[in-house]
Parts: sequence; C-alpha cells; structure tokens
Amino acid sequence: MSFRKGGLVIIPLVFWAALVTSGCDGKKTEQPLDSHAHADGTVNYSEPKEDPGCSGEDGHDHPEPVPCLEVDHDGEAQVVHLDAKASANLNLVTSKIELETWFDKIKIPGTVGVDPDRMAHVSLPAKVRVLELNAPLHSTVKAGQQLCVLELVDSELNQMQIRAVELRAELLASQTGLDRARTYLASLPVANGNGNSHERSRVEADLAVAEAESRSLQSSLNAVLETLQISGLSRDQLGKLAEDGLVTTRISVFAPELPGAPDLEVAVRAIDIGETIPAGTTLFELVAMDRLLVIGDAFESDLPVVSRAARENLPVSLLFPAENKHVNKLSILTVESALDGPERITHFLVPVPNKVVSVKVVDGIKYCDWELRAGSQVQIMVGTQEVGPRFVVPSSAIVRDGGRICVFKKINDGYQRMDIRMERLEGRSAVLTQDCGLTAGEQIITSGALQLNLIMKQQSGEAVADDDHGHSH
Repeated sequence: MSFRKGGLVIIPLVFWAALVTSGCDGKKTEQPLDSHAHADGTVNYSEPKEDPGCSGEDGHDHPEPVPCLEVDHDGEAQVVHLDAKASANLNLVTSKIELETWFDKIKIPGTVGVDPDRMAHVSLPAKVRVLELNAPLHSTVKAGQQLCVLELVDSELNQMQIRAVELRAELLASQTGLDRARTYLASLPVANGNGNSHERSRVEADLAVAEAESRSLQSSLNAVLETLQISGLSRDQLGKLAEDGLVTTRISVFAPELPGAPDLEVAVRAIDIGETIPAGTTLFELVAMDRLLVIGDAFESDLPVVSRAARENLPVSLLFPAENKHVNKLSILTVESALDGPERITHFLVPVPNKVVSVKVVDGIKYCDWELRAGSQVQIMVGTQEVGPRFVVPSSAIVRDGGRICVFKKINDGYQRMDIRMERLEGRSAVLTQDCGLTAGEQIITSGALQLNLIMKQQSGEAVADDDHGHSH
C-alpha cells in the first residue's frame, strides 16, 4: 500500500518539475498541434493553450506543456481525439456506410464509345470553299449556332440558281398575261346571240392554257428551290431567290438540333479555312456527350453470363483505371448474337452517364471538360449471382497493419481504429461482410486513414509493420 501511495505522489511532482524546468524566458511562442500517446495506444490531439499564470512581471506570456485530453478506453480499442482544426489539417474525409445487395461478378474488357443515336453528321451535297470557321475541335455548340461560312463553287448549283431566276421571270410574265386576259374576259358582254359568244369562248380557252403554263412554271420553280434547300441554302436565301431573284454565293452552316440532347461537342472537324471541299464530304461530326456507350468484348464462354445479365437486368459496374473512377448500378442495353474473328468475341453495350467537370470560355468559344472520354479503356464487372448484403467501401478506407485489417470509425470527438473482416478487394472497392464489426449508418474515414494510422503508431511508440507503408493494397 505504501508503494502505491508513493506512486501517486511522484506523478504530480514530476509534472511540477517539468513546469519549473520550462521556465518563463520572456518570449511568446506559437505552439504547433500537440499530441500525447497513452500506453494503450490512445492518442490525443489539441490546440496549445496559453497559461495566464505563466506571465512574468514583465507582462510577457510564456508557453506551457500541453496537457493530455481525457481518453475513453474501450477494451483494446484505440482512439484518436481530434478537434475540428486538426481534422481539417489532416484532410480527413468520412462517408456513411450502408448495406447493399452484392453480386459475384466476372470481369470483361471494354472501350468507351459515343452513342450513334446521339450524333449529327453535317455535310453538303455541293462543292464549296471554306471562308470562315466558328467551331473549333472539341468546342461546345448549341442548336442553331453558326459552325462555318462557305462559298458555293459548284457550277451545277450556280446554274440551278440561274435557272430559278429564269423560271421566276417566266412565271412573272405568265402571271401578268393572266391578269390581262382575266381583265379582258371580264369586259366582254355575256353571249346574246350577236356573235360575242365566239370571242368569249376563245379568250376563256386561251386563259385556261395560260393558267396551266403558269402552274407548270410554278411547279418547276418549286422543284429547283427544294433542290437548292437540300444543297444547303437557308429559307431566307430561298425566299430572296424566289421573291427578288437574288443569287446566293455564300452558305452559313448551323448546328442541328438533336431531340433530348443538350449542347453538342465538335468531335470531328474535317475542314480548314481556304480548302475546297467536294460535294457530300462530312464537314463536322457533333456528339451529345452527356451519355456514352461502353462496348464490351466478351468471349464465347462469357456469352451465357452476359446474356443472362441483360435478360434479368443484373447489375453492371465499370472500373476506369486511368481515371481512377468506379461507376455502379448500370445495366446492359443490348448483346450481339454474332461471334467475330478467330477469338470468337461478341459485343455488348452498356450506357454510362457522363458529366461536365469544368467549363471555360476562350474568345467567346465554350469548351467543356467531361469526366469520361471516348476511347478510354474500362473493366466491365458483370453480375453473375446474388451473394447477399455487404458493406462496400473505397479501398482507401482499409488499413493493413501487420496481420490486422482496420478502419477508422467516427465517434463523438475523434476516430476509433477498429479491426474488421474484409471479404475481398474488387477494383477500387473493398467488400466487407455484414458481420464485419460495423453497423449501417456509421461514418468511417475514406480518405486519410493511412496517415492517421501512422500518426497513431508513431506517437504511441508502436513498430510500423512492413506492409504499413503508406498505401492500401
């Protein structure tokens, strides 16, 4: 008993000696974020506090050692207590965990492509020369926005406009003759037996022939105008040609409208200023980037699994290694039945939503940076059979410490390191069993767990395991 009582006296004496040794040197210093480790591995972090009783007669404040915060012990659990500022400095990110239905999966390679139903090919059936370009490659355009200005150098098209002018002139002359004939016919008296009926009959017959010729000229003019419209002339240009006889030498090309599609991206621009472009050449390819298609390449042995997944709408997920991105809760759109090449490969399609990461405007031209791009390689995880409820967390939440697998759980005033049971690593995700030691709705660290674990081990004097070297496996 006397030994225990003596022990109770020594600790405050040592602490008092430390205060005396530190002294007051008349200088005020800023204290960094302090920590204290307990023998059980609990680490406390707190901001330094000024001691009003450590001010000398000269009025200067002096630092004091930072005392430990009280720590709650829970068996062998290890807890790091952090205030808000310390958590922010470590850039810790937490996420709520929830149970979700998990499926066994097979992995199939794929490539991101564009949706052909959400593309527009812009071309003209006429020979043209490029005068202006207003839509650079990868720029974003709205429906009705001007893409370029072209000069018509197609002799046939120019002759067609001249023919339209000629038909217009003939039609005007015909209509003038018809007006005169109708006026003359109206001036003739009604037949009364004195011979006037013969003249009236002649005028009526001539008028019928003139009306038929006028209708024929109008039909010919309409046919030429429709051909010119197909060739790229706008309604305004056609109106000026038909009404005023003005021949068009330049054509402005505008972005078309795709139903249900937002702004379009210029995926292909096959022309440059000053070039003469043959008739029918594709000038632009415009793509709606908000939804892309992943094209999977499945071997013949995978076809039954892929077909079942498409038929029963089993879950599909995508792993983009280059972009460090994982997309879940997708489904297969179609599966081809044909097998191509000696490898006997079949293709299937998985629609994947896309989103804009950033937007910039340069010289009035809009550019969008999309999260996914056509041509990216991807791993397609196709569900095979239901396993049951699982916790699925980012692999960055997992800490391997010797033979232990841990996560950090958020508690009231800190983070508790917990041993958990992991079933598997799949891509960038860790699959935990339902009885892994966590409860749905709890918050765990998903970014910064390794850093926090290293700090805990260093402050508590634990040895750092060989596999605890700054990244997850």
